[in-house]
This record gives sequence, structure tokens and C-alpha cells, in this order.
Amino acid sequence: MGRAAGRRESRRRSWLQWCNLALLRLVDRHFDLGYRRVKSALFAEMPDEILELGPGAGANFRYYPIGTHVMAVEPNLHAHPVLLREAKRRGLEITLVAGKAERLQLATGSVAVVVGT
Repeated sequence: MGRAAGRRESRRRSWLQWCNLALLRLVDRHFDLGYRRVKSALFAEMPDEILELGPGAGANFRYYPIGTHVMAVEPNLHAHPVLLREAKRRGLEITLVAGKAERLQLATGSVAVVVGT
């Protein structure tokens, strides 16, 4: 692949990631209305440290207790500013990891809860 083709592919990927984030933000309210009771019950007794894989726009953050530390693994860099704002708004501490979960170097048993929705 030449340089021009590589730049086009990079712009295309960036555009698709932006569109993905926009879609997640649009449907967030709808999904919250549909899953609020289930998620509230599931996340009620979460530990104070959570690993969340692919948090997107942070839809689950509303269910975590204030002060929870979330390690968020999100490959979409367009989502990172949104996740930082949402975590601050919800009173959460956040560590953002750009990349894919398959590449994480975590010791066995080092995380009590992994969330992926």
C-alpha cells in the first residue's frame, strides 16, 4: 500500500470510529431506559476497581458507585475525551488504555471484575 492509500485508509478508519462514537451517544438514552433495572441490579455491589473493555461513550459509568476506579480499555481514540468527561461527571477515577484487550498485560487474578457490554 502506498503512502496516499495508507493516509486514505487512516482517514477512513478515523471517520468510522467517529461515527461509531456518535451512534453510541445517540442510542444511549434508549438503551438506558431498556436496561436500567437489570444493570442497576448487576452493578449494585461492584468492587471499587473495575476493568471495562470497550466502554464506548461510558454508558455503564452511571451505574458505578462514586469513587470507583475504572480501567477503561478503549481502542477508539475519539471516545477518550468523552470517557474522561463522563467519568469526571459521575465522580469516577479513570485510567484510559488505548488499544485492545487482547494485548493487556495483566497478572492472573489482578482484577476482581471485568465488564464488557
